[in-house]
Amino acid sequence: MDTIDAFFQYHHYATVGIEPTSTYGAFLLGKLRGAGREVDVVVDGGTGLERAYRSLREVPLPLDGVIFNIEKDPDRLLRDVEVAVALGVPRIWIENRCSAAAAVAYARAHGVEVVDNACVLPGAWVGNRAGAVIAGAWDSWACIEQAG
Repeated sequence: MDTIDAFFQYHHYATVGIEPTSTYGAFLLGKLRGAGREVDVVVDGGTGLERAYRSLREVPLPLDGVIFNIEKDPDRLLRDVEVAVALGVPRIWIENRCSAAAAVAYARAHGVEVVDNACVLPGAWVGNRAGAVIAGAWDSWACIEQAG
C-alpha cells in the first residue's frame, strides 16, 4: 500500500494504543469521524468514552483497517497485529516511532496491506484526497505539532 488515499477510502476503523483524550488522539478521532468514518478506540483498561474497548477482539466487526500506535513494546504490537489478522482485518497502519519489523513481516506474510513508519495525521486531515504521497515521507513531529 503506497498511498494514504488507499488506506482511508473505507468506512470502519479502530485505533489501538492512541489515547482518545490526548491532543493527538482527540484530533485524529475528530478528523476521521468528521469525514464520516466509524472509529472505535482500543485503550488499556477501556474508558467511559463511547466506542471505546479494552481489546480489539471486543470491537464490532468487520473492520476496514486498524491504526496502531504502540511505542517501545514490539512484543505487544506483534500480539495485537496477530489479533487483527485473526479477525480478518485487511489493512493496518503502524505509526512511526513504533518498533514494528516483526509485526509488519507477520501482517504481510498473511496478506494484510500495511502502511508502516508513517504518521497518520496527514491522511486524517485530508480524508480521501491525500494524493499519491508515499506515506513514509511524512515527518512525525510536524504531525504532532500540527495536532497540538
